[in-house]
This record gives sequence, structure tokens and C-alpha cells, in this order.
Amino acid sequence: MKTNMTQPGTLRTLLGLGLTAILLAGAIPAAQAQNAIGLNFAGRQWSIGGNVPMSLNASATAGAVPQQNWNNVDPAGHDSGTEAQITGPNPAVISDNGGTATSLTLNYAAQGMWAVSQTTYTGNRQLLSGYSDVENDDANIGSYAISNISFSAYDVYVYVSSDANGRTAGVSLNGGAQTYLKTDANGYDFSGPLIEGQASVQGDATNAHYVCFRNITGSGFEVEIHRYGGNVGAAGIQIVDTSGYSPAGTIHPSALTLYAGSTAQFEVAATGTAPFGYQWRTNMVALSDGGNVFGATSNVLTISNLSGADSGSYDVFLTNGYGNGTTPAAQLSVVVPAPGSFAAAVVSNAPVAYYRFNETDGDPSVTPNLPAFDYIGGDNGTYGVPTLNWVDSIFGPQPSDGYPGFESGNGAVYFSAGYPGSQINIPSWNITGNNVTMVAW
Repeated sequence: MKTNMTQPGTLRTLLGLGLTAILLAGAIPAAQAQNAIGLNFAGRQWSIGGNVPMSLNASATAGAVPQQNWNNVDPAGHDSGTEAQITGPNPAVISDNGGTATSLTLNYAAQGMWAVSQTTYTGNRQLLSGYSDVENDDANIGSYAISNISFSAYDVYVYVSSDANGRTAGVSLNGGAQTYLKTDANGYDFSGPLIEGQASVQGDATNAHYVCFRNITGSGFEVEIHRYGGNVGAAGIQIVDTSGYSPAGTIHPSALTLYAGSTAQFEVAATGTAPFGYQWRTNMVALSDGGNVFGATSNVLTISNLSGADSGSYDVFLTNGYGNGTTPAAQLSVVVPAPGSFAAAVVSNAPVAYYRFNETDGDPSVTPNLPAFDYIGGDNGTYGVPTLNWVDSIFGPQPSDGYPGFESGNGAVYFSAGYPGSQINIPSWNITGNNVTMVAW
């Protein structure tokens, strides 16, 4: 470590020994209750003459992501292609799961509303008992267009039903590839858990109740249901807010510069809804444990006995139950000290930390919290303002000054008297003994 300070007491004060501001990642915030908007196509059981819609009460809970206040789409009086009429919980408007009116609109093209049972059920059984039938034309496609969505990211659940079992349907979003299912083969009871259809090939379709499209963005989308055989259609559409729930994160520290042979450690602070899955990558290639790498699928990555081959860009691919995300990358630079240099002599003595104060990635006289790299332990410090270093033409011992062990252009740090922010804050060092040797120039 080198500095133009000469008094150990002042050095301790200005370097801020013992501070832990940048040691650990922040805590993960507690999960919030998800917002959601549900549309129930409340078909009528015309066959028994009751003309009773299969509506969901506002207090009824239904859906793969359980919610209340499902919007019941009026099953009578609207033709193909018109805007859906909502009968509840708030007539004429589409509400969220808290009962608050939204600006969302639904237009659809389908033949009519039907029901699959002669009994009025509740919950998921009620949701699946009414459906909007796909048009029986050459295309055999029903479309459902939703607009004015305020969520920045969301999942779309499309519930599919029929008045017979084992009928095949393909569901697509915005003209994309279809996901296939067969209507539930367990009869019209629907009392068991809801099953997600995930087949990408029509012939692989299995009995299921819904398909899900995840991590959707934009203020609107269009669902298409393709029928392959008898009557089938949408029993409901559920839009589940994932903004703030899908994973994101930052890596600490954001950069490391270390000498070969040292150990690098990166930690990711994930936000969103736990639990998370982690996959560390270097230069976009997934890492696995082994050799000098440990923690490739955890929140902390450790790379021991560094060599130049370990230099590169490190990021984390994060997953949770709501989607996935990738952190901004952290840069690792592995430096080999020149033979016979003072740096090589320092490294050979296995110090706890070695701060060079020769960073060139910003001006600490005006920019707070620029890193001051620890070349040995990775316990990076942060420059306070105003502090000067190599960028401000502050130089330390040079070969031309009679110090041949130092490189030309060797930098240093300068602290301005009378400015409380003119300091370098560093985290606590891993020191277990009672005696410490500190060297500065």
C-alpha cells in the first residue's frame, strides 16, 4: 500500500479502517401480494332452460394464481368482434383482484358462450364451467385482444374448456408458436388441482386446464385458440403482475483487480420473490464447480489461485417462480507483477491487503465512491470527494526518483485537509491476530 501520508494515526483516520459499507449484499425485500386481473367467460347452461350464467362471485377464489374479484364477461347479447360487456364485480369496467377499476379492455371474436355443467359450482370449477366457443369456420380460431395493461411485466394464463373431454386446442400469443392441451379427461368436476398444458407438438397434448405465457411486456396482447375437432374455447384469461417479482440483481463488487495467485469472490444481491436460482457465467459461458471455481450455482462465487485465464466479465443468470433475469456484469482483471518489482516482493509476503491507488477509471475529486482496488484480498475501498489520485497527476515513487522497484507512472493518493469527505473507506480486513504491520510510501 502506498500513499503520501506518513503518520499512521492519520492514515487510520483517513482510510476509514473498519468500515463495512461495501462488504455484503443488501437484504432481499419481503415479497408483496401480486396484483392480477381475471376474466371469466361466464357461459350459460342453455340446455336446461335455466339461462343462468356461470358467474364467479366477487369473494370466490379461482385461478392458477389464486385471486378474487374475477370479471364476469356477459355471456349474452354481444356478437363476434365486439367489446366485452362486464357484469361484475364492477359493471361495465374491468377490475383487478382488489376490486379496483382498471382501464383494461377486451375485444374478442368467437361464436358464443356455453357451459359444460348443469350445476352451479364455485372457484376453479365455476371458472372452467363456462367458456367462449371458438368459431366453427374454416379457420377454427377464436381471438381475444386485450389492451391498456398497466403492468410493466406480467404472465398470461389462458384457461381452456369444452363441453366434452379430450378435445385438443392450441393456444398462441401474439401470433407465436402454439402450446397444446386436451380438455380435462376427469369429467366436469374440475375439483382437483389445475394442470398446465405445455406440449409444443399437437400430438403430444395431454389433459390440462390452462397454458401460461411468461414474462410478457407491452400494453396489450392477443390470444388465439385453435380448435382441432369439437367445440372448445377460452374459459378465462388471467393477467398476473410480475413487475417486482421476476428476479433481478447486482454483483458486489462490480469489479476486481487482483494479482495472480489471489482469490476472487463475487456476491450477487437478488431482488424479486425468493427462492432464487443462480447460474454464474464468464463471458456469457455458464460456470460449473471444479478446479479453482466454487459456488457456480449459489449467490457467492469464489475463484481461487487466479491466473490470467480467469480475467473476464462475470454475470449471473437468475431464476425464480416468476421468470428470469441477468445481472449487469462485473469485470475481473488478473495482473501478474513484474519479476523483481516491489509489487512482486509485496505479493511474496502474502499480505492481507495491498492498495495501489493507481486507478484510472474516473476522477475521485468529483465522483464519489469510485473503487480503490485491493490487489490481494479484493476488499475494495471507495474514494471520497474530494480525493486526488493518478487521474489528477498525483504520482508516487518512480524509477527516476531512485526507486527502481516501482514502475514509471506509479500513482498515489492525495487527501485534502479540511474536507471530511477526502478519505478512502475500506471494509474490515480478515485479521485474526493482535499484531498488524502497515507500510505506506
